[in-house]
Amino acid sequence: MNVKDVVFQDYQGIRRYGVIRKKSILDGWARYEVDWVDDNKYEQAMKCIEDLRGVDHTRHVYRIDELQLVDVEKEFTTLWRCRSLAGLNSGDFF
Repeated sequence: MNVKDVVFQDYQGIRRYGVIRKKSILDGWARYEVDWVDDNKYEQAMKCIEDLRGVDHTRHVYRIDELQLVDVEKEFTTLWRCRSLAGLNSGDFF
């Protein structure tokens, strides 16, 4: 994985998509900082945890094994086909 790659993370069932901003190596592990896109559900979850525990658990750096590369074209095409199979028109989708 490299800077500007699109990645995916599943945090407790929250689907997160983002773009790698920075890469570093620490203790033999590649670590990444990610600019997450439309990440409101995760942010709300972290706020709830902070309110309950009094500590901010928001992650800012991720190991390589915590992220997955996204093939944007394949993912888009697959989702578009699912949309068609579900009988949705563009007004229902966007």
